[in-house]
Amino acid sequence: MAVNVWSYAGGGETAEAVRAAHRHALDELIDRVHTGAPDVPVQREIVEGDPVRMLLSVSSDAAMLVLGSHGYGRLSRALLGSVGAQCLRHARCPVVIVPARGTAGHRSSEVDAHVGRVS
Repeated sequence: MAVNVWSYAGGGETAEAVRAAHRHALDELIDRVHTGAPDVPVQREIVEGDPVRMLLSVSSDAAMLVLGSHGYGRLSRALLGSVGAQCLRHARCPVVIVPARGTAGHRSSEVDAHVGRVS
């Protein structure tokens, strides 16, 4: 299952436009990843709500939770909190956090991910 969790804060776009943009982004990501195993079915879900709460809920039935990272630094993570950090601490399954391309944690020649496991 591929889940994209989003929240609507108002602004210039309608909630439906924001939801459609998230759907499009998820579809593009799955299309890129899915080429390696085209016969594997992927259920796609777009969920509006608090990302931490929604992802922790999904983690209770998941074999693994794989998250992308925006690449914010340690200071931002300490001040703002981090969805990934909360999921690493509280998820009910192993968690993999893959840094965004072009961030300090991403190396183009290798996969660089943070992995956590519930004990």
